[in-house]
Amino acid sequence: MSSNLNIIMEQANSAILSRDYDFAEKILLNQLKKTKKTPDEYYKLKTMLGKLYIRSGEIKKGLEVYKELNSLNPNDVEILNNLGVIYRHLELYNESVVILEKAKAIDSKNETTLYNLGNTYKQKGDYQQALKSFLKVLEIKPDDALAYNHLGSVYFLCKEYQKALDAYKIGLKVDPNHPFLNFNLAELYKTQKLYKEAVNSYQAALKTKPNWYDALVSIADCYVEMGELQKAIEAYKTIIDFNGKSENSLTKLAELYEKNNEYKKAEDFYKKAISLNEYFLPAVLDYSNMLKSQK
Repeated sequence: MSSNLNIIMEQANSAILSRDYDFAEKILLNQLKKTKKTPDEYYKLKTMLGKLYIRSGEIKKGLEVYKELNSLNPNDVEILNNLGVIYRHLELYNESVVILEKAKAIDSKNETTLYNLGNTYKQKGDYQQALKSFLKVLEIKPDDALAYNHLGSVYFLCKEYQKALDAYKIGLKVDPNHPFLNFNLAELYKTQKLYKEAVNSYQAALKTKPNWYDALVSIADCYVEMGELQKAIEAYKTIIDFNGKSENSLTKLAELYEKNNEYKKAEDFYKKAISLNEYFLPAVLDYSNMLKSQK
């Protein structure tokens, strides 16, 4: 690779990292016009252009680039993987499977390919094939905590809750602080109405990923189910402190105060929610229903 091309690639990579996608695209396209007759350099530039489009969310442009790269090098596993991921993002699951199975045929122990296949099969709803893919990852790498997380999530979707529980717990032995394993374990407990255990697991997830909105909301939901309204209120206060005021969070807090028979505070928060968005129906309806119940 020429020194000039090295400079271009470094400039484009820096622009991508700083999210200046327009500039990165501009310099790559300009250089591609000059390197049409030098296949190796053209291929490298196109590969970076494809990565740029994926990073910037221009999936359809990325698809065209990776289709061309695949035609230039049909057996490049990395290109096949990127193409498979793009098809999955476009919800073209059958096309994704075909491409990724080809990548797997070339290298049956490529973890990236197996992960991508598992995720495509999972989103397609073919849970048995998804399980096979993630189990294959664990054959190759038995201490892969993320694979246990995916395995557990598929068992959960199959409603095989004991197997999901076992997968999450084994994964947490590998990495006790893994946020998604702890969160998904909590979701499983919540489904089984084991709210105390769920709260403990959500809190374990928050240790690694503080102020995680979904975990905080779920903790509040568990406290409501347990009848501990004051703790649910404190959870929503934390959500508002760290994520800012939103009409939804303010309405939820107002509803909790209303359930706790603290009507003045409920009214204050309904009003705050409506002041942010006067057309937010949950706040308007709940507030009017509360006033109606008080005549």
